[in-house]
Amino acid sequence: MTRTLILVSSSIREGLAEQIAAGEAPKRDYFELRDMLNAELMSPPSQPGGLYRLMHKVGGNALAMAISAWTRRGEYDLILTDQEGTGLLLALLFKFTGTRRGHVMISHYLTPTKKQLFYRYLHVQSHIDCTVCYSTAQEKLAREKLGLGPGQASLVLHPADAHFWQPAATEEEQEADLRALRDAGLDLPAGTPLICSAGLEFRDYPVLIEAARRACRNRGFEPVVQAQEHRARRGAARERAFAVTQAFAATSPVQGIAGGGYTPV
Repeated sequence: MTRTLILVSSSIREGLAEQIAAGEAPKRDYFELRDMLNAELMSPPSQPGGLYRLMHKVGGNALAMAISAWTRRGEYDLILTDQEGTGLLLALLFKFTGTRRGHVMISHYLTPTKKQLFYRYLHVQSHIDCTVCYSTAQEKLAREKLGLGPGQASLVLHPADAHFWQPAATEEEQEADLRALRDAGLDLPAGTPLICSAGLEFRDYPVLIEAARRACRNRGFEPVVQAQEHRARRGAARERAFAVTQAFAATSPVQGIAGGGYTPV
């Protein structure tokens, strides 16, 4: 039987599994993978030892997790890393120490030059059996710019718990949703349809803008725009966030700007 370790980059809060079982939180992919692969999970320790604290001080959580997995490399046949920050460092450790272990790395955003250096100059792909990409754009980058061949990069859609993330089925759930919106500063009339796009500023903006235009034109949707200024640290990212805010504003009167760092003009 293959001995598998799954590195989870964020801390797993106490009681999360029980909340998921009770339907109070969405499923986590690492729990599902653990059960499917009969794997063991490794996440940042609540009481880290001296080596972990030192590595965390030197290179953050990614380095500390990579070192932790490397020190236990003899216990496993396959290691799955859930983000490239840890995965690239672990691959580099494998390469420098001549370690051969199965290694599957989930990647989220390989566009930054500092990440591509690991592939182009350090050639860590020799110690990553498969780079999993969550979008077609990232898969294309992995193949065309990083030179990953068939089998070295694989497109997998980002998981989501469809049973948890579904429209409110009862009036009580609908009222709870409205209360949550009001708590977030959005006091919308009951029954107002919404299109929501959550996450960082790296969006497929043309599709989002077209969806808003059609919805507002055909069904009377009210766009609610949230552009977080602190997330858009670089000029190009700031411009994209501002552009999508203006596009929504031009589509129809904006219902509200929630926590926004940009104001349509």
